[in-house]
Amino acid sequence: MQLTTNSPARTVQIPASALDALLKARRIKAINEYTFSKQFYSLIGLDWYDKVAGVS
Repeated sequence: MQLTTNSPARTVQIPASALDALLKARRIKAINEYTFSKQFYSLIGLDWYDKVAGVS
């Protein structure tokens, strides 16, 4: 699973437990699920995004 943000463009890999937590909190959404299945996600709201550290 890879997680992206709209600005700036970043792709990161996260463990399955973090993916589950983000999905349960409804903080991510699948990007073009038809083409990529559930491989790429985007953050919903960037209040959890830090420009230096990434997702905090």
